Amino acid sequence: MTSTSKENEMMDWINKALYYEKVKDINNCNYCCEKAIGLGHFGIYPYQKAIINYIKLKEWKNALRICDLVFKNERFFNHRKFFKDKLSTWEEISSYASKRKVFILKQIQKESKK
Repeated sequence: MTSTSKENEMMDWINKALYYEKVKDINNCNYCCEKAIGLGHFGIYPYQKAIINYIKLKEWKNALRICDLVFKNERFFNHRKFFKDKLSTWEEISSYASKRKVFILKQIQKESKK
């Protein structure tokens, strides 16, 4: 698969995820986000949206898995800052995933005490 066709396929999955998000179909949105992530998507959206959706569904292990994928796939994210006052893509998504991971682990711990 050439890089252009791979990029087109990633964008197709993102566009489908955006559609499913708009019609509030969380499961299909997550499926499309996971497909884009699996292809090595370099943007924040599929990771962030999947984490948000899995948290809404209280699927803690899946949310945690996506947080871990952020760090596993670090090489896909842009580390350059384009503006002095704005985080790089990597800084933004890694910070988000770290914070969400702490929250998710607390939720797992709460549920295990029940």
